[in-house]
Amino acid sequence: HVPDRDEAFSEIQRVLVPGGRVYAATNGASHLRELAELLAQFGVAGFAPSSLSFSLENGFGELSKWFTSVEMRRYEDALEVTESEPLVAYVFSGLFGAAITSEQRWEFSQFVAERIKAHGAIHITKDSGLFVAHKE
Repeated sequence: HVPDRDEAFSEIQRVLVPGGRVYAATNGASHLRELAELLAQFGVAGFAPSSLSFSLENGFGELSKWFTSVEMRRYEDALEVTESEPLVAYVFSGLFGAAITSEQRWEFSQFVAERIKAHGAIHITKDSGLFVAHKE
């Protein structure tokens, strides 16, 4: 959410007292991967959670330039979606809500319901974590 992270980290490091900590939460490349795949199969492009510029994969290196020690605490989890409507509501609540017609939303809801019926649930990976960076 910061356009120039080096500038932000520099300023945080400057004002942080010795022994102070900064906490930075972010997601990993596999976060919501199956949801992006589901949307792509339906024909909706543009949902790519793995395209984060600050992620669990690169955050350690970025923070290490500014702080004396960096620890990553990864939290891996998953959702097992057994009902279509909550997933449909989530998808269209922000990302695609304004650009979708009610007919397309209904079609997507049916698409998701068919997947759930065929497989019993839709598995969606949650991959998030927290960096704790210290200043000596």
